[in-house]
Amino acid sequence: MSHASDLVTFENNWQNTPNKILSIHGTSDWIVPYENSILLAEKLPKNQLKFVTLNEAGHALLWTEFPAIKQELINEIN
Repeated sequence: MSHASDLVTFENNWQNTPNKILSIHGTSDWIVPYENSILLAEKLPKNQLKFVTLNEAGHALLWTEFPAIKQELINEIN
């Protein structure tokens, strides 16, 4: 699993951040595997992370899925 070892390296710091995290990840990301976000979701407290899955979205989801991302950000701000 790509980047998994990097995530484990930072494991001790994940729960030290006071900020809430919004993670939006596409299941077809060919650069950063979707499984990395699943690992992150398993490590962070549920009330600290909102994990949004975009089915079939790839790594360029900011450009291909902008309306969905924009709506998630608006929902979080409100």
